[in-house]
Amino acid sequence: MEPFLLDVARQVARELNQGHEAVEVVLPSRRAGVFFRKYLASCIEKPVWEPQILSIEDFVFRSTGLQKADPVASLFALYHIHLSLAKEEARQPDDFFPVGEMVLADFDEVDHHMVDAESLFEFLHEARAIDLWNPDGTPLTSLQQRYLTFFASLTQYYSQLRENSLARGEAWQGLATRLLATRPVEDWLGVGKSKLFFAGFNALTPAEETLLNKAYDHLGAVVIWDVDSWYIDDPLQEAGLFLRRYRSTGLPAPVKNIGNWLAGEHRNVSIIGAPLHVAQAREVGNILTSAPFTREPGWQSRTAVIPADESLLLPLLNSIPGSVGPYNVTMGIPLRQTPGGSLAVLWLDMLANARLTGESAGWCFFLSDFVRVAMHPLMVIAFQQLVPQVNALVQTGRLFVVADEVDGLLSGSLIPLNFNPHDPVQSVGFLSKMIAQVAEAIRDGAADPFARASADSLVAVIQKVSTLAAILPPNATLITIRRLMNHLASTVKIPFGGEPLTGIQVMGMLETRALDFDNIILLGMNDDVIPGSGLTPSFIPSDIRTETFGMAGFREKTAVTAYHFYRLLQRTKNVFLVYNNVPGHLGKGDPSRFLLQIKYEFAKNLPHTVVTEEVRSEVPEVAAAKPVEIEKNDEVMAQLKMAAQKGFSPTSLSHLVECPLRFYLMVVKGIRPPKEYQISIESDLFGDAVHHVAEKVFGKLIGIHVQPHMLKPDKERVTSMLSGWFDEHRPDLDRGTGNNLLVFQVAIDYLVNFFLTEQRMAATQRIVPVEVEAKLRRTLQIPTTDGVVDVVFEGRADRIDLRDDVPVVIDYKTGTVDAAAFNVADMQELVSNPKQAKALQLMTYAWLSAGSAWFSPPFRCAVWPLRAPSKALIPLSFNSGIGHNDDSLIGKMQLDLFEEQLQALLVTLFDRGQPFQQTSDADNCRYCPFVEMCNRVKPGR
Repeated sequence: MEPFLLDVARQVARELNQGHEAVEVVLPSRRAGVFFRKYLASCIEKPVWEPQILSIEDFVFRSTGLQKADPVASLFALYHIHLSLAKEEARQPDDFFPVGEMVLADFDEVDHHMVDAESLFEFLHEARAIDLWNPDGTPLTSLQQRYLTFFASLTQYYSQLRENSLARGEAWQGLATRLLATRPVEDWLGVGKSKLFFAGFNALTPAEETLLNKAYDHLGAVVIWDVDSWYIDDPLQEAGLFLRRYRSTGLPAPVKNIGNWLAGEHRNVSIIGAPLHVAQAREVGNILTSAPFTREPGWQSRTAVIPADESLLLPLLNSIPGSVGPYNVTMGIPLRQTPGGSLAVLWLDMLANARLTGESAGWCFFLSDFVRVAMHPLMVIAFQQLVPQVNALVQTGRLFVVADEVDGLLSGSLIPLNFNPHDPVQSVGFLSKMIAQVAEAIRDGAADPFARASADSLVAVIQKVSTLAAILPPNATLITIRRLMNHLASTVKIPFGGEPLTGIQVMGMLETRALDFDNIILLGMNDDVIPGSGLTPSFIPSDIRTETFGMAGFREKTAVTAYHFYRLLQRTKNVFLVYNNVPGHLGKGDPSRFLLQIKYEFAKNLPHTVVTEEVRSEVPEVAAAKPVEIEKNDEVMAQLKMAAQKGFSPTSLSHLVECPLRFYLMVVKGIRPPKEYQISIESDLFGDAVHHVAEKVFGKLIGIHVQPHMLKPDKERVTSMLSGWFDEHRPDLDRGTGNNLLVFQVAIDYLVNFFLTEQRMAATQRIVPVEVEAKLRRTLQIPTTDGVVDVVFEGRADRIDLRDDVPVVIDYKTGTVDAAAFNVADMQELVSNPKQAKALQLMTYAWLSAGSAWFSPPFRCAVWPLRAPSKALIPLSFNSGIGHNDDSLIGKMQLDLFEEQLQALLVTLFDRGQPFQQTSDADNCRYCPFVEMCNRVKPGR
């Protein structure tokens, strides 16, 4: 089947071969013009003047003599109009810009449909007034009044913006098309003696219809439609909605030469369901390497791959096999999806979060924000020294990094004196210099071409933002700049290099207009993409839009997509329609209804079309994760013995019981999770602060019989002591606002209730503190195949008391405590059951305490749950079979039984034949920092 543009080229060539020197060809897109030139070259019989080939957009602006208005500049102009109209009621730029974008889109549609703007906006205002009218006479609220005032002002917004744009020699596309359509053809610039051809159009706006009709009637323009009888003759087929209208009215030009390609030509249509993005992209690779058409010579130049959803482009490019030869990507990737787009946003977030800490330190940035910026791939390439320097900063545990320090890390001279990061103009100026330096370093380095293109595009966008920042209103903020960045980063696309007519064509749906290929692979064939909702945000309700003023609505917009889709199929031989077969929320992910039409209507009405359907539902085979274990070779044993000499803590013993592999990584290898920079009072800081206050109070009472009056549960005193600890250890934390204020108050309440409870206990029993933060140490000799090994145990008891002359080892707990967890039924289970980890820790404290020269059994060991003072001093208790008459007393028998089990545990630990293995109970992995390394999925993820 011959391509449509080849037929157009033959008609144009006849004019050129007959001696017409001035010919203009207007096509739906510039991309169509590239292919048209190729076809035209094959039809020329002698040297001729090349015709001027324009897209409809270029033709309109050339013929009006206007420049296309920049959307962002128009948004700024609209805001200045808003300031002059709303005066003291004017919105902040950050609030107005989303509204302004909708207003500009509505203005463009109003002009494309040649609607009387004043009538429309007056009607809209009256409709809104009726909606808000209160029959009982209740006056409108101030918010409702401002709402109505805005709609009443839309006519002024439109007229003033139109005048301002035209005064600058600019117009938005709808306005330019309207102006050209209403001018006499004698006033069209650049049009006169030229022979005009309009080819490949379908859904014209009223302004475009008028334009083409004038060209047809007054200039003798040739209008060539691309239409198939299958959808134009069927009144129910939405793809032919506009063409049927043109055929019945003859406007803007008669519809002739209707083809019969869909019904008359043979084609194969394969409908393929594949799960999610990656599987769809992989399906393209399978088709390009195994489909029968790939055995035909030169098939690549006759093949197009079309991701209807642009988010499919990156996985698609990673799935096209190199063996298929060259391919040309015409879509481009939005800057916001590239490293460059994210870098600017990270910088703006960092600047927006900056704080002024005083005259001496100046402006400071959150270290967490700076780390995200510094670890960005483009920053790492440009400032290679940053990585080790930032890692060193993280280890300090600081919250902030000062501006001068950041400037020094970035080679200096980037941050100016008296720099105010909250000032949009200053921040954009700094960002412009920063991004320029990054781009220069990337161009000079060994970065890949995509990174260089991303950085260069970012420089261009920042320069534009810098220009716009200079005309920002005084009340603009960095949020305004961020919105501008996001808008521009969404519209600017990173182009790919390649020969436009060589190899497989990868293009977007709109780029296929007027183009034909033998082989089509269309991805993203889901209903929310094709045809999509057809709805865009607008202030004009659908009933007023379509029924009152005749503007395009849902039906018309869906018909446009339907035409693009079926026209693309009409000259093909092989069609592959791939959709995501994993349903999403609220119907998202459903197959496109066009697929249902093909399955039922093609099979019934198109005898030469073969439709097949496949679903890729099989789950790829994934090899079961092998258990992770560490053999105890000589090196590992040497490291284990060294760790034993340094000392095991009660916590490390619980790690050993819960997961031997975690014990190896944390205790033997000394691997710790990276230190995090905290901007809030987390559980570790909370616990340290509370422990400090308790230690400070009871540290002054060592050896003294505590009387109730000695414990002062005074809130002011507690607050002062807590504040002193934070001022010394974390002065950078803000304790006066937000979640930190709440946590700080909780800590005060914990301590006040703690002292109140201790005060009541002192009134009924004799309490004598013996030691606080008691350092405990004990050595145990373990027989191994390598000889006897001395294993050191170390711990720190929060407090040791004599309570009614019985020693009590106390461990403070700020978290949740379950009393049942400290009941020991079997001493052997204590060192083998991970669920007894808390009891194991407490028993280890008891065993360590019993090793002190001045400490002898019987005694108690208990936890003090600060969260629940009513449960104060939950003791470690034993079943009567292994305890005294008082199950909470720890005597020689319990200590000997525990030491026996502890020795057995350590013998296994030093057994070369017992590797370090990961736990078999996934519940133990819930909070483990090594869960990903062990191929374990965290529960709940």
